[in-house]
Amino acid sequence: DRDDPAFKDPTKPVGIGYDTEDEAKAAMAREGWDGYVHYNKTGKWRRLVASPFPQKTPHLSAIELLADEGYLVVAGGGGGVPYSLNPDGTIRREAAVIDKDLESAVIASSLGIERFVISTGVDYVKWDYGKPDEKDPDKKEKNFYSINYDELCSLLDEDASKPKDKKQFKDGQMGPKLAAARYFLEHSAYPNARVLITHAN
Repeated sequence: DRDDPAFKDPTKPVGIGYDTEDEAKAAMAREGWDGYVHYNKTGKWRRLVASPFPQKTPHLSAIELLADEGYLVVAGGGGGVPYSLNPDGTIRREAAVIDKDLESAVIASSLGIERFVISTGVDYVKWDYGKPDEKDPDKKEKNFYSINYDELCSLLDEDASKPKDKKQFKDGQMGPKLAAARYFLEHSAYPNARVLITHAN
């Protein structure tokens, strides 16, 4: 959706990195970038693009057919190619990144999946992740920590009101995974739909 607020606040670093801010500024002016950032993981200055919420996924029927035939279908990884539609129905490529977890939530809910699993690098969602006072969720159910839908919505709504540097669940970390969980639960046809966020192992 070209009216997605994400286009006014690009957050995803892409492309090559520049050694100095002056080089990034020159590239921004030359290429018409929306913005740039000093990316701490590489120490480089990189272009920023938007990460809008995916509206739909093409070729769902092909994914569903293969899944029904027993194939393990890999789809939506890396978010796919972002595009919007012109008024005449033709496609326009967008300078954007589609978050793979949000894309997966759209696919899962569209296909009528009952249990949505998001693979990540940690065992479960933690509070104050990576900080000295890191802590686990309050409730444990069997071997899993759990929260219900209303608690999830409260967490995300509270985070949305905070500045970026104060958010509990940040963009590029756990934020999109929790947003994907909420989307899936809101759009699932199953009253007992569940989302599991955990390590692949």
